Amino acid sequence: MALGNIGDVSTLPVLSQAAKDSEPVIAEHARWALERIQAGQ
Repeated sequence: MALGNIGDVSTLPVLSQAAKDSEPVIAEHARWALERIQAGQ
């Protein structure tokens, strides 16, 4: 969640990988952060 709040586009590759995590909470938070950062561009 912190990465989504920071909004740094350099974190997009890491978040994209985390969005595929087998742990649902991690994947959900990564997708949220991706959407938030991409909406701010």
